Amino acid sequence: GHDHAKEGHEHAEGEEHEHHPGSDQNYTTQLKMSPESPQAGQTVLISLIPKLKKDEKAEVVLDLKDEKKMHLMIVNENLSTFQHLHPEYQASGSYDVKATFPAGGNYLLFADYKPSEGGEVADKLPITVGGKANATTSYSAEKLTWTNNGLSLTLQTKSGKFVTGKEQHINGLLTQDGKPLKAETLENYLGAEAHVVMIETADKDYVHVHPGTENGNFHLHVTFEHTGMYRAWIQFMVNGKVQVADFVLNVVKGDSKADSPEHKH
Repeated sequence: GHDHAKEGHEHAEGEEHEHHPGSDQNYTTQLKMSPESPQAGQTVLISLIPKLKKDEKAEVVLDLKDEKKMHLMIVNENLSTFQHLHPEYQASGSYDVKATFPAGGNYLLFADYKPSEGGEVADKLPITVGGKANATTSYSAEKLTWTNNGLSLTLQTKSGKFVTGKEQHINGLLTQDGKPLKAETLENYLGAEAHVVMIETADKDYVHVHPGTENGNFHLHVTFEHTGMYRAWIQFMVNGKVQVADFVLNVVKGDSKADSPEHKH
């Protein structure tokens, strides 16, 4: 009826859930892997089924989100490896994708989707992969510039730091062979100029953001709920090839008093 359409519209207008997805607690995600105990270097079929907790038999219909029904982020426990995959809908009702884990150890799968009847879901699913583990990497220093074959991307904020408790505006300056590369000229990657995922190293707090473009730069709006070191991955397309730029951000506690608007001079 009319009310339902109106209600849906109001929900879409609230931008809040976009910046900090959290996760709609009414849903859970069933995970099956084949083989059940994956080994490093082996191709694994991952099957995910969104479930409504109060009625596990109900089919959960998903909306398209960035041109896909489901996004699957795979990271290892220390966040040194990152994959962004797109499970495809199967007649059986599951969303399936093949993946290969580079080394043994603990991994986290983040199933990221939007049920038509609910809010955003970002489900964190821990798994263990057999085989030789890589040396542990720890991230204690900020890394705000990424380079690859003459391409470079640098993250900047006005104050030079990342703080909790207020929306941050982060610029991404892109250069190719030392010359500015306008973000507006990039090919679309999944319906946007870029995709950004940030995960906090200790608690694995997950943030999925879509940058816009402004004055030739990527421009991100993000609100950090927690302090800590965050790993960030920005994916974008240059000359038909998807680039994955990785960063380390040190998020510190915001000074709420200094940041309040009435103190602007």
